[in-house]
Amino acid sequence: MRIKLFNYKGYTLTEMAVAIGLTAIVSIGTFAIIRNMSSGTDRMKADTALVDISNRMQNIMADSTAALNTINAAANPNLACVRTTVECTDATCSAATQCSAGYVASTYSTGLDRIVFYNNEQAPALPTALYDGRAANTSGYTFEGRKCSGFSFNMATGNDNCPVGYILNWFATSTGSQNGIAIVFTAKMVINPSDKHPLKKIFNATVSDTNISKYDVQVTHTFDSLRNTTIKYCTEGAVQVPVGSSRTFYQTASATGGGICASEERICMLATAS
Repeated sequence: MRIKLFNYKGYTLTEMAVAIGLTAIVSIGTFAIIRNMSSGTDRMKADTALVDISNRMQNIMADSTAALNTINAAANPNLACVRTTVECTDATCSAATQCSAGYVASTYSTGLDRIVFYNNEQAPALPTALYDGRAANTSGYTFEGRKCSGFSFNMATGNDNCPVGYILNWFATSTGSQNGIAIVFTAKMVINPSDKHPLKKIFNATVSDTNISKYDVQVTHTFDSLRNTTIKYCTEGAVQVPVGSSRTFYQTASATGGGICASEERICMLATAS
């Protein structure tokens, strides 16, 4: 008796269909795993690059020389209120409140005055721009952290080749006083690749976003440019008395016949000083 070890009839159409279906399912699953792994790797690389860009921005924006260069730049005309020195004319120094109330805020918003922030070069070198955060700017960064051009703040026209930019603006915490003025500078990252880019929805940082995230920079500098540093005096004859001080004046230079000189103590007040 012979036992058949082989079936020479091959696979049936049903068996072939099942095999093809199983292969397709495995292939789709494998492709999805590879795609997800690739997407996760791209996200981690982009996250590292964005944090690095933010750190570099933070290091310069926190520098006092860079802040002064930014304050003094002609490209930032509305910051003139910080760099203008004003003499106090009364005890409360109300005339030194130079910044308009329109520039006073307590937190970041999209409507604040946008500026160019400058690097920390010192004289005689002319300061160079760190970043132009104004609306017309087209310079930015790639997801790899390289500088690029072609960035757009228009969220409907993103650019995969230059998808990262910054809104740079400032606000004062008060209009200012004789004790100085605190200015808050903010660099708000905007991520704007094309709508088809896989990282578009992962990094949701739009022009209208007001939340300060880990990719954003916010620093505060206090300037004393509004403080009155000129010593004022009251003048009596040839004698000068500093503001806030007192001096005893005599009616005559000396007394005769054992008499007593009439005297008067006078205090120099700010309103009468020159």
